[in-house]
Amino acid sequence: MSDSTRHHNVVALERLQKFAIQNKLLDKPVFGILEKPRVGRRDRVPSLAETEAILARASPAFRLIYSALRQCGARPGELCRATIADVDRANRVITLQEHKTARKTGQARRIPIGRRLGEMLDQAIGDRTEGPVFLCPSGLAWRVENLSRTYSRLRDLAGLPKDLVLYLARHECGTKICREKGIEYARRLLGHSNISTTQRYMHLDEKELADAQDLIE
Repeated sequence: MSDSTRHHNVVALERLQKFAIQNKLLDKPVFGILEKPRVGRRDRVPSLAETEAILARASPAFRLIYSALRQCGARPGELCRATIADVDRANRVITLQEHKTARKTGQARRIPIGRRLGEMLDQAIGDRTEGPVFLCPSGLAWRVENLSRTYSRLRDLAGLPKDLVLYLARHECGTKICREKGIEYARRLLGHSNISTTQRYMHLDEKELADAQDLIE
């Protein structure tokens, strides 16, 4: 498991044990202090060379879903969960009723379908009429765990840094949209309910800041 997964598993166990003790389901703790790895910040944008090195070693099935993640900025779990029935080509949108912030927002997650993503969906679906949109090499639906492990394996085969993780595909998309269209476009595309979350995707280098300064006359 990644450090992030282990960290969140430990947090969940600690909360469960605390709940059990408070509700007298346990007389005393069953485990002591657990190792809680530090979660790295997922705020790096992979370089084109790094992405090409990973995709060069990937199966067509992985290349397709990873390219779609980079294109649309969806969470990995969202594309893994998406079914053909969720795809509305007429209105150019993928609608997911179950998603990370469904309970918080009470709204469906709507992923717009641009031209390039539409081409990827056509390739992924083919002549099928039901089932998951994206299939792994075995013909089954992708699961986030398998997708993440595949990415890590390809990264290691390419000899790339460990700070490259699957979720950075979403971060890469969000950063590009922030730069090209603005933060509100990025917020809507990424499905953030609070724009403060989207602000993490704004990475401006000194050249961009210098160019912005020249706008003032």
